[in-house]
Amino acid sequence: MTFRDSANVTQTVTRSQLISITAGTPTTLSINSSSQTVTNRATLSDLAITVLDDYGNAAAFGSPTSIAATVSSGANLGLTPTLSGTANRSTDTNTSVATFSGLSLAGKVDTYTLTFASNGLASTTHTVRVTHGAASNLVISAPTTAANDRTFGSNVVVDIVDLDGNVVTSGNQSTQTISLSANTTLTGTRAISATAGRATFTGLRMLGTVGTKALEASIGVPSSISNTANIELGFGDATRLVLSRQISGTSNRADFSVQPVITVQDSSGNTVTNYSQQISATFTAVGSATATLTGTTARSVSSGVTTYTNLRLEGKVGQYDITFASGSISSTTQRVTLTHGSVNAVVLTGASTASNARTLGSAIRVEIQDADANLVTTGTAASQSIALTVSGATLSGTTTRSAVAGAADFSDLVLTGTTGEKTITATILDPSTRTGTRAVTLSHGAATQLVLTTQATSATNRSAFGTQPVVSVRDVSGNPVSDFVGRVSVAVSSSGSNTASISGTAFRDLNGSPDATFSGLGLNGESGSYTLTFTSTGLTSATQSLTLSPGTATNLELVAPASAANATSLSTSVVVRIRDIDNNIVSSSTGQINLTVTSQNTTLSGTVSRNAVEGVATFPGLSITGLVGTKTIRAELASPSLAAT
Repeated sequence: MTFRDSANVTQTVTRSQLISITAGTPTTLSINSSSQTVTNRATLSDLAITVLDDYGNAAAFGSPTSIAATVSSGANLGLTPTLSGTANRSTDTNTSVATFSGLSLAGKVDTYTLTFASNGLASTTHTVRVTHGAASNLVISAPTTAANDRTFGSNVVVDIVDLDGNVVTSGNQSTQTISLSANTTLTGTRAISATAGRATFTGLRMLGTVGTKALEASIGVPSSISNTANIELGFGDATRLVLSRQISGTSNRADFSVQPVITVQDSSGNTVTNYSQQISATFTAVGSATATLTGTTARSVSSGVTTYTNLRLEGKVGQYDITFASGSISSTTQRVTLTHGSVNAVVLTGASTASNARTLGSAIRVEIQDADANLVTTGTAASQSIALTVSGATLSGTTTRSAVAGAADFSDLVLTGTTGEKTITATILDPSTRTGTRAVTLSHGAATQLVLTTQATSATNRSAFGTQPVVSVRDVSGNPVSDFVGRVSVAVSSSGSNTASISGTAFRDLNGSPDATFSGLGLNGESGSYTLTFTSTGLTSATQSLTLSPGTATNLELVAPASAANATSLSTSVVVRIRDIDNNIVSSSTGQINLTVTSQNTTLSGTVSRNAVEGVATFPGLSITGLVGTKTIRAELASPSLAAT
């Protein structure tokens, strides 16, 4: 230091001392970055805010300082975004620094200013440029109304936007394909690659019924995203005439009972209510018939519709095309049939022959005709009930039908009865009772059964039947089937324990003949009751019950006790049975049977001659007298000559 001494002489003295200077009073805030650019709703880079004194010193001030972050309106649009994240933080007591992490801005693309402030301190700012975020939605600008099958009055513009409506103008998402669809027919270019997030669709048309239609736009990146806009579709240009109510009731020289109603429509069938030209009716004959179309044939249109009131055809029965036309739009035509006069006759055509119990080979057609043989196709008489009957047989199937346009086809008729000519009669009641007939010759039908016309008689064992059976092949009504080809067989059965077999030829082959006449048939076996069954494949069998009698006696059966006491009555009677070759007792035999003893010096006592009763002779009370030993009793029948011992 320099000073003056007491002598007023300048003196310089040098001394030094170390002084430690600390931060002063906090006065201002400082930020580590002045600006950044970030996509909408993305997290900002971390921002460090430092508390300084007047000389820019940062140090620990002994206690934390609370700092708040706020955002201002955009520089261009003047809109305030949403600040998300922790917007209030305190400094670290050692560093006087507060770090803001996780902040984000949500809003429109613009430049925004973040201000960091603390009570009593000078604030600091940070500039943030927000760009668009990822595609999140589509915004459709489209006309609210459209006419059917006409180009839209204005283009459809579709923007790809993020969550806050910012158009996605850059990146792959901004140039992707935008597709349009609708809940009705949509024509024109419906898929366009966006430019800077926008696609403009020109020349679009909607086709469909009038009403509210939904136009949908969609993209696929970053995911499937779509949005819709409603368009009210109205009728379009008139393109055609349509018979909205058709003509009916076309009787000659009478106004059509139902007059036509013509509607003017666009290409999708919508009524064009502002159409103003007249509609005219003309006709042409389909065939050679001629007629005249009368009434008011040209009419004006009201609200897209015209109703005729007095059209009629006058002329010959036949088909006519009635055409309705107006200007250059498409006409419409209806073909009608002009009907004839009143009922005069009932005429039957169709089958003239039939097989019994089979559907007729062709249908019986019944026509209700007028006096000139024209079919009466209209009126109550043309749809009345027609009933069929037959004489001399049974008529089945659908025998009553309602006429359709004056005619009825009976296609499932069946005649059942005996062969011969039958008459089918058709009856109607309107306008009065009238009938018509047709003769049909009935022949036999399909073979269904066997009928035993001649029964077998005189069934004796091992002999041919006295009367040989005759079996006839018949249809369901019992008519002989003269053209039958097949085999008729016979078999025998018994309900008891007795058995027998057929002898002779047990079948007959028929070739165009109804009758199977058997010859040489008989039964071999045990006598008793039997059933003969006659069969042929697919036919109902025929049966006959008969009793087989024993045949000719061929042997004797002698039954006697095995031992006897001399000169003493035998313990049981001696029994002799007369039997045929199959061991049947010949019950018809009453011949005399004689008993003898063939042993020498032996006598058989008692009644030793008896007549058989139903083929059996019983000898009670016999005794044998003689020397002890084996004795032989012999039985003899004179006619036929038989013996047994």
